[in-house]
Amino acid sequence: MFDRKFKSKNFSPEVLLKFGEAKDIICDLIIEMWRLKNRLKHLKDKLTEEDNKLIEEGFERIRDVLDMYGFEIIDYLGEDYNDGMSCRKISQEINPNLPPDKKKIKDVFRPEIRYKDKIISQAEVIVERGEE
Repeated sequence: MFDRKFKSKNFSPEVLLKFGEAKDIICDLIIEMWRLKNRLKHLKDKLTEEDNKLIEEGFERIRDVLDMYGFEIIDYLGEDYNDGMSCRKISQEINPNLPPDKKKIKDVFRPEIRYKDKIISQAEVIVERGEE
């Protein structure tokens, strides 16, 4: 676990999450961090090995802080989709390579964010399904 010497004793996610605006700010920051990490994956082969290592370590430290406070990021990319999932389907596309009864998550617009196992921000996904 990441040890933060400057951790505020007054900071309480439970208190902040009771106020909608603070919850939205926390979720927006987490989502932007997730998007930045995904964008940097496309640059990985253009950076030096050392740069990639430094970036990955930075994201791991951020992940450790989120874990320490009870936050979790769920990225459903590539998973099978069913209508009972907690994510919101923003669009659906046909994929002729999938069997007719199969649905998969093709892209994730926003990941799901949980705080102490409770969903505080619903994932938004694009689903692909086989032709019927």
